[in-house]
Amino acid sequence: MKTETLLRGGVAMSLLTCTILMFFFAESQRKLDDSQITLKLTQDTLVIERARFDSVYDEHFQSSHENGIMELMIDELSSTTKYKDLKKDLEKERNSNKYE
Repeated sequence: MKTETLLRGGVAMSLLTCTILMFFFAESQRKLDDSQITLKLTQDTLVIERARFDSVYDEHFQSSHENGIMELMIDELSSTTKYKDLKKDLEKERNSNKYE
C-alpha cells in the first residue's frame, strides 16, 4: 500500500511540474513575441525618422545653396556701383528666404 501511494504522489507531482513548466514556457514565448514586435516597431520608426531627416536636410541644402548664390551675387554687385537697386532687391529677397 505504501508503494502505491508513493507512486501516485510521484505521478501527481510530475504532472503538476510539467503543467507549471508548460505555463512558464508559454509566458516566456509571449514575452519574446512582444519584444520582437516592439523591436520591429522601433526599426520602422527609425526608418521613417531617417527619411524625414534626409528630406529636411535636402531642403536645407537647397536653401543654403540658393542663399550662397545670392551672397556671391551681392558681393559681386557691391564691387560695382552701377547695380545698386538690383543689390537692394537681392538683399530683400535673401532676407525674406531666410525664414521660410
